[in-house]
Amino acid sequence: MLTAVTATREGQLVAVGHDALILSSPASGTGWTVVHADPELDTPLFDLWIDQHGNGLAVGAYGLALRTTDYGRSWLRQEIDSQEAHFYAIDEAPNGNLFVCGEFGTVLQSGNRGQSWTRLDVGWDGTFFGCRSGHAGRVLLYGLEGVLLESTDGGKTWQHLETGISASFYDAAFLPDHRAIIAGADGIVLLETPAGKFERISHTHSESILKILVTSPDTALLFGEGGIQPLDLSDTLPAEKGRGQ
Repeated sequence: MLTAVTATREGQLVAVGHDALILSSPASGTGWTVVHADPELDTPLFDLWIDQHGNGLAVGAYGLALRTTDYGRSWLRQEIDSQEAHFYAIDEAPNGNLFVCGEFGTVLQSGNRGQSWTRLDVGWDGTFFGCRSGHAGRVLLYGLEGVLLESTDGGKTWQHLETGISASFYDAAFLPDHRAIIAGADGIVLLETPAGKFERISHTHSESILKILVTSPDTALLFGEGGIQPLDLSDTLPAEKGRGQ
């Protein structure tokens, strides 16, 4: 099973998955090469990041982290935290800081492109499935049972945001106007209002949504168990009160 894919500055595609598998494909996307695999380890990779200089990190279960310095052509193991929690996501903030999040409330931050990491105390010990960095030091953490945390100072302090949702959140994205959109289990999609509140919006996708891709100021694509669905954000209204309870 493959779990994530990214493109390097050169257009090369790199994908990760189970058995610590890492695949690479040229810019054309034709043909894939296995550049790393460890079936005996029996540990999945869940996410990856590669910057414009070729430095990158792939993260996964039981604290697994693999580092590259050549755009994903080769990988070496790197310990970034001693507690061996599952790492579900890695994200780069606009200022270059990196965040890794996962189970047991694990949130790690690096200010030196992944050379070293600091564990952050965010005041919650459940599972985070994702982290997303936005404008002016804003960072969102989201995960199990509808938890949503926000930092507006680059990760120094955190606050819980109330959404009224108890289903898990799997992905988030920022619109060009810096508002957030969040999606998760049972087809839930929350759109941030100009006042900073999160409202559930109506759409026809009822199965879990695992990924959001914002394609324009008023359009997004939802990826999930029901396939791929476009979402017109210019014509979305908050769902009826109580639908998200």
